[in-house]
Amino acid sequence: MNDQDDIEVTWDDQNMINSYAKVNDRKNEIVREIEKLDREVVNLEEAETEVVLGDEEVRFRIGEIFIEVDQMDAEELINSSREEIEEQLVVLNDELDEIRSQLAELKVKLYAKFGNSINLEDGTE
Repeated sequence: MNDQDDIEVTWDDQNMINSYAKVNDRKNEIVREIEKLDREVVNLEEAETEVVLGDEEVRFRIGEIFIEVDQMDAEELINSSREEIEEQLVVLNDELDEIRSQLAELKVKLYAKFGNSINLEDGTE
């Protein structure tokens, strides 16, 4: 038996492990949300190109419905939507940076105590 098999897991250690798991789950949620919003930005950019090249009347989707708007209004709606999404992306990226910092701190503490006995890699980075 080696020393790593005899490491006692204290209440504080278990709380750190649980915190790591919760923060890591939140990180994964944010990454998925960022990917979704990035796709929406690309879709809006493609829609903007279509509007510029298209007809005078444009069908614009708002939630579950489509409304007909003229080309200028469609461009404004697209730009407004893109700005909203870009603001959300800034907030999410800031939160992601903070979470990655928290995860790094927890990893240092947990690996210092448990060494190779604990696996904190999730394979998404």
